[in-house]
Amino acid sequence: MFDILRFADVSPIWLLVIAIVLLVLFTFIFTKGKAGKTFFGMLKVLGFIFSSPFIYYKKCFINLGDVGERRSEDIENNQYLLNKLLLVLEVFLILLSVMYLSHGVIVSWNGFLPPEYLRNYISQTEKYIDNTKTQIDSLQNLTKKYDNTWAQQKDKLISDYKNQQQINMKNASDNNAQIERQYATTPLFITLRNYLMQNINITDTYTLNQINQNSTNWLNSNVYDPNLRSTLFNYLSNWRIIKEANNAINNVSESEIRSRVQPDYEGLSSQLTSLSMDIQNSTQNLISLRQQAKYDFAFFAENLGITLLTFLFYIWVIGLVIELMFLGVDLASNVKRIRTNSENKK
Repeated sequence: MFDILRFADVSPIWLLVIAIVLLVLFTFIFTKGKAGKTFFGMLKVLGFIFSSPFIYYKKCFINLGDVGERRSEDIENNQYLLNKLLLVLEVFLILLSVMYLSHGVIVSWNGFLPPEYLRNYISQTEKYIDNTKTQIDSLQNLTKKYDNTWAQQKDKLISDYKNQQQINMKNASDNNAQIERQYATTPLFITLRNYLMQNINITDTYTLNQINQNSTNWLNSNVYDPNLRSTLFNYLSNWRIIKEANNAINNVSESEIRSRVQPDYEGLSSQLTSLSMDIQNSTQNLISLRQQAKYDFAFFAENLGITLLTFLFYIWVIGLVIELMFLGVDLASNVKRIRTNSENKK
């Protein structure tokens, strides 16, 4: 309507103002001292648009209640089936209207809530955060246990570790001394020993790995006697044990010793840090999702209002049709009654 008025170059505000002024003017002219009652009557009649369907709706329930209480049927009525049809229509009127109202409430409620995918994502994120918090608590308890053990027994653990390295180094040295006595004049053994002796001062792990790999390749390529090859591999392995044990005793820091005494601690700490960062990101994401998940009050009110207006229109139209049909039945009954009375008078 406003589009039509705008097209016709008419201001909706001025139209409304002038219409109200004219309405008040005509009311005072035509009703004189009853202007207040006239306005009240006008509002009351407009209210009938909304109240009458509910009154008729109530009347349908009352009619059906009367049918339930009725103990006998008037089978002599010539409009018997038509009466029953009208009652069936009232039942369908009630059922369909209730179903439509239920549908409107559900649609309005679903539209009022944030989108389903967003609600599901929020629910999944909340569950993930809860599960992650449980994991973090478990990891914190475990790492705290490791920390307490290390704090209370650090000196003993370091001492035990170095003692074990001394034992490993002694056993490997004894084994290699025996091999040296047995193969002191074997050229292949002498070559391997000289190569290892040249690198006696190497301490870094990367170079030791290269030496080990070079020696392994050389043994596989040049030593054909399986027994001798096995013995030389054993000698190489013992040499590596001696070097690592010596490094562990003299060149390894306290943190490196702890990583060897408590090999799971570093992994647990790393996992705990990762989960803590993850839960922080997830919490920020959850805050953002909740800001997006707003309730649409406007849609809820609008759709519920449209549902109610459609319900009223439906009751008006179907109710009028049913009442017109009842009116026809009443007219037929009255005609029959008049004829009967006329015949009795004759």
